[in-house]
Amino acid sequence: MYKSKILKIDSSKATQYYNAQQTSFLFQLEAPISVTNSETIVYSLTNAYIPYSFYSVNINNCMLDIQETYTGVLQSSTTIRRFIKLPYGNYNANDFMRMLLSLLNVTNNIHYTIIYNKISNTYSISSSLNTDSVFLFQSGLHALQSCHTFLGFPQLDTIINSTPFQTGCITMNDIYYFQIKSDIGSGINFMMSDNSDGILDVVPIADQPMSFITYNPINPSKFLLLNNSLNSIKIGLTDNHNRIVDLNGIPFLLTIKIDIIDSVENGMHVGNGRDDMVQDHEKTNLEYFMEKPALVQPAATINIQDLVEYNLIQKMLKKVKKNKK
Repeated sequence: MYKSKILKIDSSKATQYYNAQQTSFLFQLEAPISVTNSETIVYSLTNAYIPYSFYSVNINNCMLDIQETYTGVLQSSTTIRRFIKLPYGNYNANDFMRMLLSLLNVTNNIHYTIIYNKISNTYSISSSLNTDSVFLFQSGLHALQSCHTFLGFPQLDTIINSTPFQTGCITMNDIYYFQIKSDIGSGINFMMSDNSDGILDVVPIADQPMSFITYNPINPSKFLLLNNSLNSIKIGLTDNHNRIVDLNGIPFLLTIKIDIIDSVENGMHVGNGRDDMVQDHEKTNLEYFMEKPALVQPAATINIQDLVEYNLIQKMLKKVKKNKK
């Protein structure tokens, strides 16, 4: 038996914000959801609508530190260090190349050349004769904000001189997917390889800038809430590098489905006496699943659909055995 509710979480209507970008916030429910001890709350993300209003070049990847020498040999007495800050925005390969050259070639002593190869999607970079430069992707003052990905470089210091340097494959965006984080997950639902937890779902980015990213999982995963009530939800939006996402003031929308199910009907433990209170004090359904060998416990998540299906199979097996007798 299901009793369902849909929560519409609009970032522009948050109760409290935790960052200036308004992509991490607290959402207070107008009517708290509570269940009895014989019921369980199950939740799932059903939709996400996120504007592609963020910039590919942003505060996280807009810097280039350079060490330049005009004599052809790096010497501390003749070495000039400078840094370039790239303007925020969305670029294609040619626009990025022209913008970077306009910032690199501001001195009369050194001239850079960049050639874009559309077939291999790479750059060829060189500097004028009798000059040596080091792009300080690793050791520069702004290494953590390096633009190396846009240039097709690994995050290592790289020498640039009159011999053209062939880069690796370039990309004009280092944000490949969003991570929707929530405190209702308690870190057990979705665990990333980098150990970042509390993730409700991952939203791929397959749209173009200035459009809307629409995510509608065909078969959304459903998870158990470990509490008997839900009063508020904390939501955070980060990218694949676990960095804060800046949507430039444009709000995003999530819908979360809440199902209230009967615990007994679905094979979950419900305390019914003083002995249960003494022996199983404050144990959650998650702990019961881990302790009961008769129940299948998924490695990283508790998927209620699998649990219901498992119990149905068990009932069918009992009928088969009874008929054989």
